[in-house]
Amino acid sequence: MSTSRFFNYVYANSGEIGKFIIVGITTMLINIFSVYALYGVLREDYREAVTISYIITVCFHFFLNKFFTFDAAAQKLRRNTPRYGMMLLLNYFITIVASWLTVGIIGSSPYVGVVAATGGSALMSFFIMKYFVFSGAAEPPHWVDRPRIPSGEI
Repeated sequence: MSTSRFFNYVYANSGEIGKFIIVGITTMLINIFSVYALYGVLREDYREAVTISYIITVCFHFFLNKFFTFDAAAQKLRRNTPRYGMMLLLNYFITIVASWLTVGIIGSSPYVGVVAATGGSALMSFFIMKYFVFSGAAEPPHWVDRPRIPSGEI
């Protein structure tokens, strides 16, 4: 991809990219606040706090992107949810590979792996959500659900 095509793409999609960044920062803050509230204030076990916070964060991330970033409110949850789950699995795979590369191969800190995984996951997530999870081909064409007229009744 040429540089001009890249900048044209960014310019053409700047609204969604900006919203995606806002949602990313918001969900990060939700995650941090949730862990703090559960672990720091309510004194839950850290594993429970992190698990509950992760679930809360993923739900917020899904719905904020569905309704705010990609304006996909009319799309059915039964279509979006499994696709979002596939994206989560891919992001987990990216996290494991990034950790392996940075720690196991390069010999760097696991924190560097987390930063690399976060960047890779965020970049991939934008495209996966835009073109797969919340893509415009949400519903079947209007004629799919129409009742068929038997040939003898025309």
